[in-house]
Amino acid sequence: MKGILKSRRGNEFVEAAVAIPLITAAVLLILNLFVFYLNILATGVKGHKEACRRWDSDREAVIKVYRKSESVRMAPAGILRTRPECRLEIRSYEFNEDLLVRAKEVLHEE
Repeated sequence: MKGILKSRRGNEFVEAAVAIPLITAAVLLILNLFVFYLNILATGVKGHKEACRRWDSDREAVIKVYRKSESVRMAPAGILRTRPECRLEIRSYEFNEDLLVRAKEVLHEE
């Protein structure tokens, strides 16, 4: 019996059985955070493109403020108890420079 307790064979396997799940969980959490930040970036780009598209299609001479609020949540992760959330406030000021320049020329002509 004393020989079994003093035997060191298999220590590496026990250490690996403890360490590998912890390392795997940490790597999956980092990947999940990476995907979360990419979703935040993609949502911001999509909102910016929509604001630019509205600005290009508008032909009025008035100045408008475009506001949009979007929320991005992290996908459920195994080791996190809460789901982080990011709230994006997309704001742009729209005005038609072409019509404003032409209006200035009309004022100077009179």
